[in-house]
Amino acid sequence: MRSLLAFALVLALGACREAPEAPSPDGDGLTTVPSELPADLGQTDDGVIDGAAPGFIGATAPELGLILDDGGVCYVYEDYVVRVEPMGTDGEPRGDRVRVGDRPEGDASRVMCDAASRAVTGEDEVDSFSGVEGEILMLDRASGETGRRLVALDLAAGDAVVLNDAYEEPVEIENGAVTYGALVREATTPDALAGVACEQGADYLANGLTVGVVQLRRFSFDSRETTDTGALTCVPLG
Repeated sequence: MRSLLAFALVLALGACREAPEAPSPDGDGLTTVPSELPADLGQTDDGVIDGAAPGFIGATAPELGLILDDGGVCYVYEDYVVRVEPMGTDGEPRGDRVRVGDRPEGDASRVMCDAASRAVTGEDEVDSFSGVEGEILMLDRASGETGRRLVALDLAAGDAVVLNDAYEEPVEIENGAVTYGALVREATTPDALAGVACEQGADYLANGLTVGVVQLRRFSFDSRETTDTGALTCVPLG
């Protein structure tokens, strides 16, 4: 497994699930499965999730997180309400069905969850809900042999896709942007890691692992633009 840092998907559902595989061509057997809370999250008698913070490291926490009667989870953000239903095929997790809506006026409450009626995920994709930052909804998408993709939807522009990029760890949200790694090459010798911030690189290679050299990219939530930072780090590829 490609783990350099804690993956940072502290989802209030599915954070303790194994990452789903890409969908089969026919998509047969897709059903809703009960949500599972990570061990460090609590739940009150009325279904309020204590400490819900879905998304990557640094993600904006919702004002309210609720377990729903249908087994899904509802998150109430400043401007939007999101319903997340974990899906499965033949008992195996297969991403989330995500619906969103404008937040009604008033204090955050369970009744607001009904406003999240617009589907932003399709049955032909395996997406995991990864938070809302302002008007941007983040998804972590499984894409089979090509790994995982970071997908961002602009909720203020008809759910337009403003980012769809393959990524590697680390992933972190800070100062109005998400920074993530983009694989640029593979390294099998120490010399190939020259100039790369990779303290554990020698250990990875000694253990027979191929090392991925990744360049850090930055996607701005305000400008919707992606830039290369020029910084290089590494991840074990197996």
